[in-house]
Amino acid sequence: MLELHYFPNIIQYTAGLHSDVFDTVGDMPYQKRSFQNRCILAGSNGPLILSIPIEGGRNVRQSYHDVLICTRTRWRDQHWKSIASAYGKSPLFYQYANSLYELYQSPFTHLLKWNLACLQWVDQSLGISTLDRQNESPSHPQPIKPSCTPRDYSDPMHGPFPRYPQVFINKLGFLPNLSILDFVLCMGRSGMPFFRSVRADLA
Repeated sequence: MLELHYFPNIIQYTAGLHSDVFDTVGDMPYQKRSFQNRCILAGSNGPLILSIPIEGGRNVRQSYHDVLICTRTRWRDQHWKSIASAYGKSPLFYQYANSLYELYQSPFTHLLKWNLACLQWVDQSLGISTLDRQNESPSHPQPIKPSCTPRDYSDPMHGPFPRYPQVFINKLGFLPNLSILDFVLCMGRSGMPFFRSVRADLA
C-alpha cells in the first residue's frame, strides 16, 4: 500500500497504476517534512516546492486522517499562481486550467481528503478510471511501503526515471521524478501511450 501524497511524484503515481493501492484511510501517523503536504514542480529557476500549511505546524502529532489544513493563509491562491506562472506556456495548461483552478477553490479542511481529490483530478485528466481506492478500513490492513522524501526524490536509487519534454528543459535540463502534475501539464492524455510504456519499464 502506498502513502497518499499531494500530487504524487511520478514514480509514486506509476507504482499506484501498476499494482499498488493508495492508502485513503490514513491511520498511520502524519509524517513531517514529507510529500504528504508537499509537491515539487518545475519552476523557471529549478525545482519549485509547494507546501501546504498544517494546523499545529511542526508540532503536529496525530494520524494522517486527522491532520487539518491551516486556513489562516492564502496557500490555495499562492499555489495556483505559482502553477500558472510556471506552466502557463506548457502545451496542455489551458486545456486543464479551468478544472485545476476549480480544484484549488475547493474548501477542503483535511489534508488526506484534499490529496485524494488531487489524485482523482489526475486520474480524470489522464483518462484513468481503474485505480483502486479504499474508502474504509480494510479487514486485513496492508503495510505502508516506504517512499522517497523531498530530500531524496531524485536519487537514482528510486529510478529509473522516465524522460519526457518539460517546459524549461532547454534551460535546466531534465528534472527527474517531479510531481505527476508536471507530466499532466506537459504531456496530458495524449501522452498516455508513452506513460503506459513507462509503467512497463518500472514494473
